Amino acid sequence: RGAEVGWPRWSPDGKAVLLNGARKSDGASVIYTIGVSQDTGEVTSELREVAVDGITGEMGHAEWLPGSASIVAIAKEGPGRHVIFTVPASGGRATVVHRFDSEHDFSGLGVSPNGRTVAFAAPAPDGFFQIFLKTMGADLPAVQLTSDRSHKSQPAWSPNSERVAFTVWSYDATFWSFAAR
Repeated sequence: RGAEVGWPRWSPDGKAVLLNGARKSDGASVIYTIGVSQDTGEVTSELREVAVDGITGEMGHAEWLPGSASIVAIAKEGPGRHVIFTVPASGGRATVVHRFDSEHDFSGLGVSPNGRTVAFAAPAPDGFFQIFLKTMGADLPAVQLTSDRSHKSQPAWSPNSERVAFTVWSYDATFWSFAAR
């Protein structure tokens, strides 16, 4: 641990990259930002951990919210327990968006281009990992988007917010996309 990194994402303003990695001091999975010039590739600010107050556990996939000031991320709080939350990109107090139980530790998440809805994979009553949508900032339940008999992971929104693409656990190369409405 300490060299593992993943899910790099450019900020909407193009000035920084968000990524997940292992903290060298203790191997804990955390979220980092690093300033990088798109034009030259030069590092403009050093790798910095995003301190997340109020959430404990292994930090996973994170995505920028519009405006580059905040992020939405998923963390594993304990065995089978996950939380989706928002936090300022500079670090600070987390706001819980949704908690759920799942044995799928690296399912990823996708945030809509307007930053209002997050897509994620979680177990459904049918026993398969399905894609769900959760409106951020609203006290509404998550809505199940998919329902076919296959396991899904890694949702991503189309730029026009009308579709969600995701991967299906299969040994055949496939691509799936569903209307988000």
